[in-house]
Amino acid sequence: MPIPSLKKAIQAESVSWLSARMRRFNSKKQVVVDGKTLAIDSATMTKGLRRALWRSDYEDVERAIIKRLIKPGDKVLEGGGGLGLVSMTIAEIVGNENLIVYEASPRSYALFNANRQANGFTFEVRNKALSDTNGSISFFNHENVLSSSSRQRTQTTEISIECDDILDVVKQFRPNTLVLDVEGAEVEIVERMQFDGIEKIIAELHPHIVGDKALAPLYAKLFASGFVLNHANSWDNVVSFTRQ
Repeated sequence: MPIPSLKKAIQAESVSWLSARMRRFNSKKQVVVDGKTLAIDSATMTKGLRRALWRSDYEDVERAIIKRLIKPGDKVLEGGGGLGLVSMTIAEIVGNENLIVYEASPRSYALFNANRQANGFTFEVRNKALSDTNGSISFFNHENVLSSSSRQRTQTTEISIECDDILDVVKQFRPNTLVLDVEGAEVEIVERMQFDGIEKIIAELHPHIVGDKALAPLYAKLFASGFVLNHANSWDNVVSFTRQ
């Protein structure tokens, strides 16, 4: 019967079309997501990351929460800038002068800085880690450019990077909003924090890195400090906390 053969032909054509589309995408040097041009680096970006950029759903949950919670007049300290898409979304709301970003990974920082400059943003970005101390810490570069972390994992290479004590940064910059995507270091950062002047926290948690038990003290400290979980602006491991 012709129908099965026709179905196979259609499926083969669809696969061929998708493969050609992906080849064209993989050869691109940049992509536009949410009105912002982002550089594509096939050498350091996984296929999954490139596909997320292609679909424009890269960090879509974080961007949606930021657009709902962060307001003009806020001052934002961000840890873990990644490719800079979230940072640029924040800067559009609060202005360049009201945002400081930390990106610890040298490889991510290079992409971040290229994206920031290509889109005309001038907010400050520091190639350092936010930490519980000043000086330097061990950092583990992952083959996935966005999975490097201060926590040792498989398929990583150890390097030494500079870091700033988050207490000093908060005292000097005086933000009212903290945004974190630091691949497990959120545990040490929250443990160190005193939350002076902090009204809002948006964080991606990483139980697959630190374990669920390690997150219990994080929640306990936030609740004890007067924060409440903002259920309406949280999804899966991306959570937000607010306090009056």
